[in-house]
Amino acid sequence: MADQVLTNPSGAFGLTGFDQKLPAEAEEFVANGAITAGNIVQFVAATAGATATVGRVVNASSTAAANHPLIVGIAMEDAVTGRAVRVAKGGYALANVAGTLTAGTSIVAVGSTDGVGTAVAATDGGTTVGRVVGVVLQDRAATTGLAPIWISRR
Repeated sequence: MADQVLTNPSGAFGLTGFDQKLPAEAEEFVANGAITAGNIVQFVAATAGATATVGRVVNASSTAAANHPLIVGIAMEDAVTGRAVRVAKGGYALANVAGTLTAGTSIVAVGSTDGVGTAVAATDGGTTVGRVVGVVLQDRAATTGLAPIWISRR
């Protein structure tokens, strides 16, 4: 026993991935429409007198810049209208992001598809407007899909 080498200290039942070792700070909200896991989500703007849902209802983020201050975080699961959805507000998350990605690149909620983020290159010079949602943790070739990001708390 003393001469054995432990090659996987986490073991078969231990922590094996970032999603387990670095859990996201998450909160539960109510979906206002279909939401796909990895979508950037935002609060639904409440109408006057609708206090029961203020700050509790979310939908896939709009590409409209006026809605960017309403962004909450990243959906951690699929959801349909009226159902609960867990949303990562800080820490590690898998986000729907379009395009080629380089680790360290910021992700903003601007693009052609609601709920999908766009990478902002360091050479952008401030021409892309949008709220930074997180930072890419891994390089990826040109495609759209889930990418590991780190969401910094505001």
